[in-house]
Amino acid sequence: MDAVLGLSMTPTSVGLVLVEGVDAEGATMDGNAFDVHSFTTSEQAAEAVRRTEELAATRGVRLHSIGVTWSEDADVEASVLMKSLSDSGFDNVVPIRMPEATEALARGIAAVIGHETTAVCVIEPDTVIALIVHTGDGAVQTVFNHAIDSDESLIGWLSVVFAKADWQPEALVLVGSAGGFESIVGSLEDALGVSVFAPEEAQLALARGAALASAQSIDGPLDLGGDFAAFAAPSRVAETPRSRTSMGVTAVLVAGVLTFVVSASVALSMQLVPRDDSTSASPAAADVPQAPVAARANPSVLAPPVAVPPSPAALPPVAETVPVAETPPIVEAPPADVAPLPDRGYVPEAPATDQVPEYPVADAPAADPALAPPAYVPPAYAPPAYVPPVAAPPPAYVPPVQTKKPGILTRIRDKLRIGDGN
Repeated sequence: MDAVLGLSMTPTSVGLVLVEGVDAEGATMDGNAFDVHSFTTSEQAAEAVRRTEELAATRGVRLHSIGVTWSEDADVEASVLMKSLSDSGFDNVVPIRMPEATEALARGIAAVIGHETTAVCVIEPDTVIALIVHTGDGAVQTVFNHAIDSDESLIGWLSVVFAKADWQPEALVLVGSAGGFESIVGSLEDALGVSVFAPEEAQLALARGAALASAQSIDGPLDLGGDFAAFAAPSRVAETPRSRTSMGVTAVLVAGVLTFVVSASVALSMQLVPRDDSTSASPAAADVPQAPVAARANPSVLAPPVAVPPSPAALPPVAETVPVAETPPIVEAPPADVAPLPDRGYVPEAPATDQVPEYPVADAPAADPALAPPAYVPPAYAPPAYVPPVAAPPPAYVPPVQTKKPGILTRIRDKLRIGDGN
């Protein structure tokens, strides 16, 4: 026996559902949703997949495919998870983008409810997605909003989406990883005028959409027959009293189909029929504030955001022997005869003339004659008295010193020395 496993990831939660059958037309075999910490999301999700695979093996069930979908802010963890599963030997992991999973889920729910037009609202912590499915031509109009922060803003935004849509929805289904949407059902019904349903296993909705899309991507279009309706259990959310005549018909219709046992059947047994863009009404709430609306064709499975496997180690480069050309000898040219420059003499530099900019001189204010200082009177000039020069005394007479003549013997010896030298 084969089964399909669907898994959804956000930074804070993981949803996992195992559905019997290759085409997901069987019953739900196992399902779980749990909160995680952002830094351990991929590890806990991988461990949950391994436990589910072991549980299926004990029952003789083989995992035909594993569909993994993720929110925008969990792409890194999803990539780590799929690489971990691949390293563990799971070769049938199929990455499913969030728009693909939500559209597959919305088409299945619309097929089960049976209305001409059905709206599905997927509520996640950082994104709210509204999908309006027209079963007549298979068109799906999708609107995204990243600014919903309260019940009031959600009600107001959905009211605008319903008013601007090409087709008026006849019912609204609330799903999302957080769950617990029962408290807002009555307010939405009063504001929108349609039946609003919050299935008990809303946390597993994205996982079911991933399982459905993965089965379709491996085996082709699925059967949209009504076999899965037989697995539904009557456990719809209690309605608030209303006076609308249409509420009773919708309540009877949904009572047997809108639990997430039904959603499992929806997400795993319906056929994804590619729609013709020429027959789809495209402008769906294009002027809705904060969210573009577009008619979307059934998207093909995109490439997984898995990490690129490491490339094989490169071989060491082989050094090539490059012949080196011989450098020709450098021949120095003889110095050219340069005529000496003529001596022009020293030319003194002209003194620099400092050019002082001329500024307008303001007229000095007139002095007050009363405060003017007294005029300066120079002192009278007196010539110095004549002092005759003092005559210097004549120098004293010094008699010459008498030089003694050398003796005769001395003079003769001197002459003899002179004669000997001749």
